[in-house]
Amino acid sequence: MVIFDTGSSNLWVPSTNCSSCGSHPRYDHNTSSTYVRDGHKFEIMYGSGPVSGFWSNDTLWFGEYPVKDQPFAEITDAQGLGLAYAIGKFDGILGLAFRSISIDHAITPFENLYRQGLVKQPIFSFYLSKQGDTDGELILGDVDKSKFTGDLQWIPLASETYWRVNLDSATMSGFPITAAKYAILDTGTSLMAGPTAEVKSLAQAIGASPLNDKQYLIDCNKRATLPEIQWTMSGKTFTLNGFDYTIDAGAGVCLFGFIGLDVPAPSGPLWILGDVFLRKYYSVYDLGNSRVGLAPAN
Repeated sequence: MVIFDTGSSNLWVPSTNCSSCGSHPRYDHNTSSTYVRDGHKFEIMYGSGPVSGFWSNDTLWFGEYPVKDQPFAEITDAQGLGLAYAIGKFDGILGLAFRSISIDHAITPFENLYRQGLVKQPIFSFYLSKQGDTDGELILGDVDKSKFTGDLQWIPLASETYWRVNLDSATMSGFPITAAKYAILDTGTSLMAGPTAEVKSLAQAIGASPLNDKQYLIDCNKRATLPEIQWTMSGKTFTLNGFDYTIDAGAGVCLFGFIGLDVPAPSGPLWILGDVFLRKYYSVYDLGNSRVGLAPAN
């Protein structure tokens, strides 16, 4: 079970040699007739921490579609991901960003899928369930028009690295909330992540209380009266209301759907538009035309 992550570009799964992978099932290359040994060291750093292991090569199956000769990592040390991995339902990560940020410039699973003619278009699209009430959906090579309303709004990429776009502005009640000029659409980030000081100011403005130095809580009864937050990218505006950017944690308490994360220059400062945003908007990732498409999700 892997996370399909538009914020990274590599595939990894736990190795039989991993002593820090808890109860997660492990890949045993000794039982694979299509395994090809590589063995070079692999290391990658995520926002939540590092994992490491070694490179291998095998056939990767997307359902009934085999992607031959796919480089991936067998992870032997996952301690850096901490509790999120120890108790998480995911066993590994499958990156869907660009090859330019792939470790050792390894071909990405989706690029390999497309090159081998298993999908007709170099696009994929996500429909995320609205806080768990329905099943989510990933379409490889196409778009599911039944999952959104209206037309897709296309936004050109600022760079073919992450799915990074120009951020014209972000405002609440007409007032700017950030000085950042870029945003990344990232299915692998649960919340909205932005500069710590800006997230703190935003939380204070809506009356949220600190949970720790980067996250905040708010009374769920206030959601209906919270102001809208508008994100404008390449001239197109997308809006989140109070129900969109809060998460019910039970007992009348909601988690503010923003978290502080300071990305240093030259990549940052920037905002990561994670699942809080992508539940509201169906998203299409077009490698062939270097753009992303967004439309209100059903």
